[in-house]
Amino acid sequence: MSIETISHNNQLYPLLQSQGFAAQYAWPFAKKICAGHGLDIGCNRPEWAFPGAQMIDLNFDDNYDAYNLPDNQFDYIFSSHCLEHLPDWVKATAKIL
Repeated sequence: MSIETISHNNQLYPLLQSQGFAAQYAWPFAKKICAGHGLDIGCNRPEWAFPGAQMIDLNFDDNYDAYNLPDNQFDYIFSSHCLEHLPDWVKATAKIL
């Protein structure tokens, strides 16, 4: 089986990395352990949000982001390919914990 690739800075990467929605590859495992009331931080758009999770992203007009989460208690937090885009990922991680 061959994987279609794309070139970036003279390096080859799987084409799927350029298409967004990488979270779909983590969903099968996450669906086994993420139950109850949860957050999806950095989902980018509703169709990419973890099923049943409250969506947290700068693209939504709700005053929440990775540094400012709702005060409720949650059973889980799902986030895929988000931390590397934050200017202060340590601060965001501390907020989650």
